[in-house]
Amino acid sequence: METCPNCGHELADPSVEFCPNCGFRLTNSVQQTTAADDQSSTDSAEANEATNAASQDTTSDDSQARSDDHDQADDEAASQADQSAQPKAADEQSADNDDDEDDYDDDDYDEPREPSAFEVYCKNYFKELNQNIRHPQIRHESSNYHGLINLGLIALLMSFAIARFFGKTLGTLLSGLSSAGLNLNTEASSSPLPLWGYVFIGILLAFAIRVFALFLYQRVVLHESISFLSAINELFIPTGLAVYLSVLALILSLILAPSMTLIVIFCLPFLLVNIAFVGSLWIFSENHPDQQRFYFVVVTLVLTSLVMLIFGRLLMSNVISQLNLPSMMSRMFGGSF
Repeated sequence: METCPNCGHELADPSVEFCPNCGFRLTNSVQQTTAADDQSSTDSAEANEATNAASQDTTSDDSQARSDDHDQADDEAASQADQSAQPKAADEQSADNDDDEDDYDDDDYDEPREPSAFEVYCKNYFKELNQNIRHPQIRHESSNYHGLINLGLIALLMSFAIARFFGKTLGTLLSGLSSAGLNLNTEASSSPLPLWGYVFIGILLAFAIRVFALFLYQRVVLHESISFLSAINELFIPTGLAVYLSVLALILSLILAPSMTLIVIFCLPFLLVNIAFVGSLWIFSENHPDQQRFYFVVVTLVLTSLVMLIFGRLLMSNVISQLNLPSMMSRMFGGSF
């Protein structure tokens, strides 16, 4: 509401020419006030426009500065990336050249070689062999040939070791007799097999008799269905330690002189096989009373030992005749042998 500029009285009608309170002329004053208000509004608008323009200029300058800073940072980053990329590119080129040379030199290393079936079988064999050494088990329901391999390795290794032992012993004995003045004719008759061959046959016969006795015991006495291969596995898979003992016996026979220690080591593999044989008989006959079981095991062990003794004597007599020992002893002591 407008007021009188002279007395401040509120004017109910702004169009009156004089103030009803003090009589002051209001027409010129209102025009001056309006003009002043219009001038103030104009000045305020211009000030606002100037402020906005300055703000826009400042914002534009800041944006331009930030844009320039950003462009400069991008240029520096690109320059650094180019500088770092150059040695990396050189390294990659050098690595590629090295790889090309390696590929040219060693083409076999491009792809890993698949193990052959023989390598896989050997790995599985030694894994089971070591497992049975740590945890031996008498009854083995296995259809592989690991027991047969154990049998062959023990027989072959022990035949070489025993033949080497007897060869060294006989050589030492003949050397001592020759130094004592006894010149003996040590020429042996022609033999189709070397000494280790006869020993190998003897060991195989002994093992075959044990396996055949175990096979008949389960078939005839216990009335169980079993194959000959299963009987071999049940007897020779638990005796995996005998394989390593046979290797040890062969090594010691090559580097040591004949002694009682070697004889004991030679006996250990055969002792393990006999223990496994008796244990198999005892476990397989668990359904029988204890007294019958004991006698079954004892009778089977005695019979197989007698058969082994008979075959061993026959083989030993053949070996002695091949070595011409009777004639040597006859010339030594002047008698007939």
